[in-house]
Amino acid sequence: MTKPYAEVIGDPIKHSKSPLIHGFWLDALGIEADYRATHAHPSIWQSL
Repeated sequence: MTKPYAEVIGDPIKHSKSPLIHGFWLDALGIEADYRATHAHPSIWQSL
């Protein structure tokens, strides 16, 4: 079974502190999950 996760997406994304902040609380609360940052170039939204 894969671990549940949530993610923040954007361009740029490397500056995001969300994975660090949410990861801290997931660990502190004993929740087996991940919070990820994913680069999503603006060109991918044009096809939607």
